Amino acid sequence: MNEISLHEQLRRVIRRQQWTGLGWKLAACWAVAALAGAALIWLQRTTGWSSPATLPVVVGLAVAVVTAMVLLHTASAPGERWAAQKIEVAHPELKGLLLTAVQQDLATVGQNAER
Repeated sequence: MNEISLHEQLRRVIRRQQWTGLGWKLAACWAVAALAGAALIWLQRTTGWSSPATLPVVVGLAVAVVTAMVLLHTASAPGERWAAQKIEVAHPELKGLLLTAVQQDLATVGQNAER
C-alpha cells in the first residue's frame, strides 16, 4: 500500500471514529437534558410549584452544553498514530506492521521538513 492510500484510509478511520464519538456524546447530553426535564415535571406535579421560565432554562442549558461539546470535540482530532494503534488492537494479526509504517512515514515527513 502506498503512502497516499495509507494516509487516506487512516483519515477515513479517524473521521468515522470522530463522528461516532460525537454521536455518543450528543446522545448522552440530550439524555441528561431529558432526565432533567422529567425531574422538573415530577417536581412540579408533586409540589405544585410552577414557573414559566423552567422549560426555556432547561432547553437553553442543553443547547449550551451541546454546543460546547461539539466545539470541544471538533477541536481535538486524533492523529494517524492513534488510529493505527486502535486498528492494531482490533487486529493483532498485523503484528505492528501498520504502526511501524505510520511511524516510518512520520519520521520521513519530519526529515523532509528539516531540509
